This record gives sequence, structure tokens and C-alpha cells, in this order.
Amino acid sequence: MNTIRSAKDYFILYVDDEEKSLKYFSRYFSRDYKILTALNTAEARAILDEKAAEIGVLISDQRMPVEKGVELLKYSRETYPHIIRLLTTAYSDLNDAIEAVNRGEILRYIPKPWDINFLELEIRQALRYFILNQEREQLRREKLSVIQRVMSFNRAKDLIILSAGMTHVRYPLHAIRACLLQLSVDFKTTTENSRNYDLQHLIKTEIKVILTLAASIQQETTYNNNINFEPLNIIDKCKAVSDTNPAGIKIITHTDDVVIEANPVLMGNLLRILLEKICLRTDLGVTHITIARNNSDLQVMVHSGLQLNTLSLLNIPASLLCMYYICYHHSGSIQADNTTDGSDWKIHLPYRQTDITIPELPPGWQDEIFQRYEILPE
Repeated sequence: MNTIRSAKDYFILYVDDEEKSLKYFSRYFSRDYKILTALNTAEARAILDEKAAEIGVLISDQRMPVEKGVELLKYSRETYPHIIRLLTTAYSDLNDAIEAVNRGEILRYIPKPWDINFLELEIRQALRYFILNQEREQLRREKLSVIQRVMSFNRAKDLIILSAGMTHVRYPLHAIRACLLQLSVDFKTTTENSRNYDLQHLIKTEIKVILTLAASIQQETTYNNNINFEPLNIIDKCKAVSDTNPAGIKIITHTDDVVIEANPVLMGNLLRILLEKICLRTDLGVTHITIARNNSDLQVMVHSGLQLNTLSLLNIPASLLCMYYICYHHSGSIQADNTTDGSDWKIHLPYRQTDITIPELPPGWQDEIFQRYEILPE
């Protein structure tokens, strides 16, 4: 849990084109607060862009050359809405100040010349309001984090149950375990993309999501029972997939021996998902796929624009789940690693199904999944 800092830990940024006002403000308030000053709105914007996370209150004079104070405060509201905004203005400019209050661009306006005691009271109240907002935001993030973890726990449970009933593919539980362990549990709990977290809404939405995932998985992993494993040339299969992919693919390989035992329907689905859903295309619209071999298996490698740390149970695409199911049906495995611009994916496929024995899942492997969300079934 993050600790909310006190009001005195945050800066007050004061903007005025009169140097005397800046010096007076800084001399008086720096005894109790951290003060930043700026002579114009351009300088203030630069300070905001650099130190916004450390600023609690922004105070700007209205009448300044080039740009009025309300324009700066409008920029702050749109770009850094957490900062509390105050406007200092002469009585002749009160109409602008009142309009700014009505538009929500400022919290208060302060008449000039100041009454220093009144100004100090307004600053104290603004900082108190800022801290209250920070505490409310932290509580909301903590609530969202708990809800997301509960949702992820339930999603993991539903996918494990769904996998246990998939009798038409081999090793479905191995596949879902590998996939779930690959996903991030670093939830993004900012409120920018807030959603309806009403319990009834969540239950209805989750049922729809699971049914949609189940339908997609069933479609991509179903094949004619009369067709099982047969010799299959991976390069030929890639080319067949590329015929339906207008962007085209470039196959990089240093071996001609690329024949494995595979289900032609499922392997076609796997390669199509890999090339159309996972791969990152070049600027010329070409998808690169590298095929290599070693003594134990064939390796199919692609680069993806997917960032692994952005993939969680709450946004996992059905295509990714299908890729794991099909790969493990072929006694294979999937390895994914983050890169600066996405991730590298390597699929290991044995030459013959008799070449490899899939070990049984370790006891308590479900708890290994549930512990990632800090929830254990009773």
C-alpha cells in the first residue's frame, strides 16, 4: 500500500509576470511550503511537464503577456487534472475568473491585491483538498486492484474447468497452466479507463466473456476425428497460410528438413494465429518467421508487438489461448520473452509424437496459479 504524503511534501507553483510578486510570495510561503515560481505561462508549462507529479497547487495571475492565466489553468486541468488550480485576479477581471470557476478550470479565484491571511487560508484549503483527492484516489485504486484480482481468480478457475472438459485435444490442462503462468499480474489500476464495477454487471459481463472465449476455442481447436497426426512440411504449411494473408510472409530457415508429425488442420490454425494475430509486421507489411531445428525439436520463431506485461487474464485474446492448446496438443511448448518493442515467441514442436513424453502436472499446480492473485481456495 502506498502512503499518502503530507501537504508540505508537494510543491506550490506560483505564476506571475511581476518579479516582485514572485519574490514576495516565495519569501512568505517558503517558510511552510515548497515553492516553485514562473514568470510566464511558457515557463510554467515547462515546470508542469517536468514536475507535475510533485505539484499539489497551481496559482496563476490572470493578466500576463502572451497568454492569460486561465489558459494555463485550462492546460493544467486537461493534462494534469490532479493539481488544484487557483487564479489571482484584479477586480476588473472578475468576470473571467467567475467563468473559469463555472467551467471547472479553477477551484477558487483570489482578488488582487492580496489579503495575505486570506491567501494563506485559501492555499491551506487547496492543499487539504488536494490531499483528500489523493487519499480518495488511492482508496479507489486499492479497491480496483482487489476487484481485478478476484475477477482474475474467477477467470482462471473458469478456464481451468473449461480446459478439463476439452477431451478433443491432448494436454489441455498443461496448456492452460503454461499460458496462465505467462500472463502478467501487474494490474493497471488507474481510473482513466474506469468501468462499471457493479457486482451484477460484473457477473453478467464475465458470463458473456467466458462463453465467447469457449466458442472461439472450440472453433479453432476442432478437427475431423479421422484426421490425427501425419507428416507435415512446416514451410509448405506457412506458405499455404500466407496465401490467405495479403501482407505476405518471409520465411527464414537454414534447413530443408522441416517435416514433423502434426494434425494438418490444427497446425494450419496455429500458424494462421501466429502470423495474423501474434506477429509484428514490418513497415513494408511483411511478416517474418524463422524456422530452425535441433536434435530434439523444430523451432518456429516470430517477433510480436504484444508486450507481455500488458497481457493479463482480463484482456487475454482467445487466439493466444488457442495457440497454447494446439501447441500442447502436439506435445510442444511455447516460450515468450519481452523485448524493447514487443516480445519474441518461440514454439517448440517435436518431430515425432513418440520423441517426447509430457510429464504429469505437479501436485497442487492450481494453487500455483491462484497464489499469483493472492487468493487461495478454502
